[in-house]
Amino acid sequence: KTIAAADGEQRQELLVSAMKQYIGDRFDRVAGSLTADDCCEIVASATNDSGIAARYKDTITACEASRYSSAEADVDAGRIDEVAGLIRSIEKKSR
Repeated sequence: KTIAAADGEQRQELLVSAMKQYIGDRFDRVAGSLTADDCCEIVASATNDSGIAARYKDTITACEASRYSSAEADVDAGRIDEVAGLIRSIEKKSR
């Protein structure tokens, strides 16, 4: 809800921060030092699902790239729901 209520540019940063924080908390890593590749490797290793890992990485990469270019990573309710779904899948597959 916080992410959806933020303005456009801030939504991207908040989403990436939340995604990295989740990986950091869940897999005992330092969230601030995680890259999209790190998250991908951690998710792939924990779930044995390269598809989920790639989608997680692609979302982070798109949001981060849009901060430094004119490309726009649309962080709308659909994207936020997609990330929530990815996290639920990671939880189920990494038990």
